[in-house]
Amino acid sequence: MKGTNWKTTIISLIVASFFLFLAFRDTSFHELWQAIGSVTWYGALALGCGTIFGTIIRGWRWWYTLPTPRLASEFWSFQRAIGVCYAANNFVPRSGEIVRILLTRRETNRSLPLLSSTLVLDRFLLDLIGFIGVFALAFLINARLISGLFEEAIQVLMVLLFMCVAALAGLLFLAFFPERFLVLLRLVQLHRLPRIFEKFADMTRELSLGMSSLKTFRSASHVLFQTIFMWCIYLLVFRLGLAVFDIPTTLPQATLAFAISMLGIVFPSPGGLGTYHFFAQTALVSVYGQTEIQGLAFATSMHAIMYVTNTLYGLLCFGFSFKNSGSTSLTS
Repeated sequence: MKGTNWKTTIISLIVASFFLFLAFRDTSFHELWQAIGSVTWYGALALGCGTIFGTIIRGWRWWYTLPTPRLASEFWSFQRAIGVCYAANNFVPRSGEIVRILLTRRETNRSLPLLSSTLVLDRFLLDLIGFIGVFALAFLINARLISGLFEEAIQVLMVLLFMCVAALAGLLFLAFFPERFLVLLRLVQLHRLPRIFEKFADMTRELSLGMSSLKTFRSASHVLFQTIFMWCIYLLVFRLGLAVFDIPTTLPQATLAFAISMLGIVFPSPGGLGTYHFFAQTALVSVYGQTEIQGLAFATSMHAIMYVTNTLYGLLCFGFSFKNSGSTSLTS
C-alpha cells in the first residue's frame, strides 16, 4: 500500500474513533443492547433488501453514463463492480472507486480514461447534486420545524439555502461549461498554485469526457430520473428503519432526519463507522425527541445492517466478477 493510502487509512481511523467517542461516550451498553433487541429479523431483512436495491439503481445509473453503444453484458459488469466497490469502502475509504474501475476495465476492455470520466461524473457531480438537492429540500420543507428546534434558525436556513443553490449552480456550470470553468479559475489567479490548478484541470477534463454521454435531452433526463429514484430509495430505507423502531414520523420530518444522517457519509471513515452513528443519533434526538440511547440504537442498527449487507453483497459480486471476467470485449 502506498504512503498516501496509509495516510488516508490512518486519517479515516482517527475520524472514526473521534465520532465513535462522541456517539458512545457515557453510554450504558446494557440499555443500548436492549433497545437494539427490538429489531425483528424480517425488519432487518427488509432493510438489507432495500440497501441492495439502492446499490443496483446506482450501478444502473453508472452504466448509463457510458457513451453508446452500451452492451447488456456491460450492465452486469458494472453491477458487480459497484457491489465490490461498496464492500471495499467499508474497510478503506474511497478504495472502492479504484477497485470498481479496475474490475470494469478487466471485464469490459473499456479504456481507463473513459471509465475514470464516468466515475468522476457519478461520484463527484451527480452525487454532489443529489446530496445538495436533498439538503435544500429538507431545509425548505422543514423551515418551521427547524426554527422551533434552534434559535434564530431562519437566518441560518436562508444562508444554507443560498449556499445550496450557489453550489448547485456552480456544479451545473462546471458540468456543461468545463472549459469556461478553467478560464474562471485563471481569472481568480488559481493557476498561481500549479498543483491545485492541475488537479482541477484533470478533473475538468475527465468530467468533460464523461458529460459527452449526456449531451442529449433524453440521456440527461434519464440520468436525472435515475438520480432522483436512487435518493428516493435511500430515503425510503431510512423511513423503513424508523418504522422498524416504531418511531412515528411525517415525510418532511423523515427527509430532515435523513439529510442530517447523510452527513455521516461525507467524512472519510471506513463504511461510515462512527460518523454515521453520531449524525444519525443527532437526527433522532433533535428531530424526534428520542433519548440518546434510542437514537444510538437506531444508528447502530441501521449502520450494522447496511455494513453487513454491503460486505456480503460485495463478496458475492466479487465471486461472480472473476467467474465472468473477459465475457465482454468492446474496446473504446
